[in-house]
Amino acid sequence: MLIERLYPIWRECPGNQSVRTNFTDHADKGAPAFPLVPAVDYPSVDTMEAALATPTRKRSKDMAADVITTFFDGEIHHHVTSLSSFLAPGGSAA
Repeated sequence: MLIERLYPIWRECPGNQSVRTNFTDHADKGAPAFPLVPAVDYPSVDTMEAALATPTRKRSKDMAADVITTFFDGEIHHHVTSLSSFLAPGGSAA
């Protein structure tokens, strides 16, 4: 239900290069709940900021709040992060 409703909207965000979703499978005892962590890649901060200013973003926020609050009692936060990837010794790229 969650992915079926939100993923198409996230894909509509102008300029995005990919959309990934992470769900919490396990957490340390007492850790705060992060039931859903979507990640949308943009080629630049300017492109991301333009996408965040669109009506698509507003629709996404409204729908996410609707859907997520049926599974989660807490606050929804938006974070902008940077990705760094490092291979473990003997590892290979995915």
